[in-house]
Amino acid sequence: MNSKDSNTLRFYRRPPTEKNVYPRDGERAERSSDLLFVAMVMQTMQSIGGRLTLFSHPTNKKIRGYRVHAADGRYLHPVTGSELPPDEKHVVKMELKLPSLRAHLRDEGYGFRRLIRSGAHDLEISGDEGVLDRHRIPNGEQPAADPFLDNLHLAKLLDFAQPIKVKRGQLICPLDGPVAPGEVTLRSPPSTWTRLCGREWVVTFCPQCLFQFQDALVQMN
Repeated sequence: MNSKDSNTLRFYRRPPTEKNVYPRDGERAERSSDLLFVAMVMQTMQSIGGRLTLFSHPTNKKIRGYRVHAADGRYLHPVTGSELPPDEKHVVKMELKLPSLRAHLRDEGYGFRRLIRSGAHDLEISGDEGVLDRHRIPNGEQPAADPFLDNLHLAKLLDFAQPIKVKRGQLICPLDGPVAPGEVTLRSPPSTWTRLCGREWVVTFCPQCLFQFQDALVQMN
């Protein structure tokens, strides 16, 4: 468990808007922890096909942004899907296809789900364990295939075109929408603490699909 950004919860309190043409953590889409941005881009691409294109200003590298290059030649806003005029001043830096974004959503957003379902770990888990019972593999049993992650291309993303009402304490899951998140503490085995390499994380997750909002390293020795 190792989150690149220790405060990713901020990305799930409200979705990106038309002002956001780049992930809110400043990372490129295929590396970003802003998975609501990634999910909204995926939804735009699913509706019209095409590729996600990264544009950059020819003389100022700080000016950059994404557009969806539709199969019919149009350029669309990455999160709203609205049509954008051609911009000949910017240069294309790279392009991504939908499977690459889906793979990033799976790897970055569902590492905790894979850990729980694998049964192949020696971490101590405490907290909202009851939520995990229907996903956890009993000790001694071989982990079964995960139909959900194996068929993530069939999963229905949240309809971001509709108003999203988030209550106090809720976070927005890219699939299940606003949820009251679960939280567990993962602690490395006692032997790691005696060897001065112990670690403890707090994982915040969606109780329905186990999407991982954040894993924060809170203690180490």
